[in-house]
Amino acid sequence: MVKQFYTPNCPECMGETDSKSIQNAVDMAKKTGADKVVIPRINERTNETKWVIDTAILLPDDIQIVIDNAYLVQATGCFDNIFRNENFYNEELRTTLAGTQKNIHINGIGNATFDGGVHNGHTESTSGKDGMPHIRVNNMILMANVDGFSVTGLKMKNQRWWANQFIFCCNGLIENITFEAHDDYPNQDGIDIRGGCYNITIKNIYGVCGDDVVALTALMGTFLKENFKVEGKSYDIHHIYISNIMACSVKWATVGLRCMDGMKVHDITIDSVTDISDGINQNPNTMIRIGQKAWTYVKPHEVGDMSRISVRNIHVNHGVGVMINVSLADSKIEDIYCGKDADCAITTSARSVWFKPGAALKNVVIDGVFCDKDNESKAPLIELLKGEFHEVRESEITKHMVDTPEYLENVVISNVNAYKENVILSEYDGGYILK
Repeated sequence: MVKQFYTPNCPECMGETDSKSIQNAVDMAKKTGADKVVIPRINERTNETKWVIDTAILLPDDIQIVIDNAYLVQATGCFDNIFRNENFYNEELRTTLAGTQKNIHINGIGNATFDGGVHNGHTESTSGKDGMPHIRVNNMILMANVDGFSVTGLKMKNQRWWANQFIFCCNGLIENITFEAHDDYPNQDGIDIRGGCYNITIKNIYGVCGDDVVALTALMGTFLKENFKVEGKSYDIHHIYISNIMACSVKWATVGLRCMDGMKVHDITIDSVTDISDGINQNPNTMIRIGQKAWTYVKPHEVGDMSRISVRNIHVNHGVGVMINVSLADSKIEDIYCGKDADCAITTSARSVWFKPGAALKNVVIDGVFCDKDNESKAPLIELLKGEFHEVRESEITKHMVDTPEYLENVVISNVNAYKENVILSEYDGGYILK
């Protein structure tokens, strides 16, 4: 009789390490057609309530991994993920439609936890240098060219870099994830959606990340160095639905959208994002970042590359509500609520010495901007600044920064409710209507 599922505690699966035991369970589940693995709280091999991952568990098609109140921690000194789709490093399969993997699910129950543990010291500054692997080994979950996936019901803490990375993945659900990071190492993002991803829902995300909590990033840098293009598919990120985010970055963005080099981000919905920052340990510069003037490798960003973006119901307590940089077209921003300690609702400033302000806004509606009566920010509620009046600090970042068009065209601003006279500041010559 075929078992309904396997566990790494099954006698036929138990191996010399926790990673091997879990991999054996995955392999047995596929061999028998059970297609399900349950990782329980108790590790019978060690009689402990933890599973130490020293080698990534490779996931085949049509597999469900259930983390049943289990605690999984990346081993001290290891350079590998917790879970990765099995074709990731097989370029022949990863880059073809025929090699697309399907239906990979990682679902937590109860107090299911992934922990980065003791950091291995590996950062982007050492990535690929002096024999070191690419920094992606520090992802907890890493997938590429997967159609149909879910990551749900997990607490992720002490991520060593981006906790989750998805490249050319589609038809996915990321739900009920809580993050706990402290910005003690660079780029502790939560969820990173990269080029070629589409039809993904991200909802019910909580907690604190060192960097962006959710990032949609279509940049050519990685794709130039390594072949991540899937034949017959676009590089663009599109049709992503993000909702019910109660979280913050320690100092950057809660949700960030970026594209350069002809790669596009379009048809994105961001609905209901609440800032939980305390203003002491967490001082995010923005809740929603749309565009960033950096990382151009092939060609400058064009107006229309970032388009059909819907942002609504944003509650900001510290920093900026919506930061628009580079460009935004055919989009709507509505119902931005600024608390008493918020900086401003909407800006084209970068709020950083590393990035220029300024943007091209074309066919953009801003409807509903609200400010707490006790807000004492000196900044205007809406500030539209141009990059030509501002200097940036020279750095590695500025080497990949290019000038892009800056103008306002058919921008409509309505229903602005503020207890302050300093409502709109614009360095642009017209281009908007205040209703």
